[in-house]
Amino acid sequence: MATVQTINSLVTRIRQRSDQIGSDTFDDETELKPWIRGSLAQLHEILCQRAVDYYTTARPLSLIAGQEAYSLPSDFKQLQDIFVLYNGGQSRQQMRNFSVDEFGALNAPQFHTAPLRYRLMRNLIYIQPVPTFDAFNALEMYYTPQYRPPLLDYTPIDEVLPDGWEEWAVLDVIQKMSIKTRLQNMDDILKSKAQMEARLIAGASIRDGFAPVMRDANRRLRPYGGGRPSGPLVWAIT
Repeated sequence: MATVQTINSLVTRIRQRSDQIGSDTFDDETELKPWIRGSLAQLHEILCQRAVDYYTTARPLSLIAGQEAYSLPSDFKQLQDIFVLYNGGQSRQQMRNFSVDEFGALNAPQFHTAPLRYRLMRNLIYIQPVPTFDAFNALEMYYTPQYRPPLLDYTPIDEVLPDGWEEWAVLDVIQKMSIKTRLQNMDDILKSKAQMEARLIAGASIRDGFAPVMRDANRRLRPYGGGRPSGPLVWAIT
């Protein structure tokens, strides 16, 4: 079950754990709440490094005739996979990227019927060979989004984070408090935080019942069987 904790509830929990209930040593708005948001962002990064599927999302991308570069989603962090869809999304082919020395070369006439390839640069994705026709929702992107903090202090901090894993953020904030005022023995805090992080990593690595499969970077792609790229008219955003 996803955690139902909020920024406000974590403030209370942190104050209880550090014996700071009613104390004005730390200000909620200028110290504790910003620290909590920073710690939650670090927690998001830990989980993404270990098991990207916790936050992986899918988005469509339509191709435009003569257009080579397309904007990535505004919350894009890291690409996990990308496919070309055919026959209204009934079939697909996994795309592979192209190298810098191939940039532009794939637009030569002999490559006009070759499978589409991509390259990420800055906040753009480049597609080659450049499409010669419009194709609605023709690409399907799976990517890890950037961390999105809760909009409000009383809304759940994360719709994915399992209940109890927010303890890492609690310990991280207490560590920041201790560094500032030496409230507690730092060795105890660091030990508890390390133990919590080990549990997070262990839990994240077994989310899927199947062991991770290594992708062979040299494998040959299967032919797509012809036809123009095209995706579904209605896309279910995840």
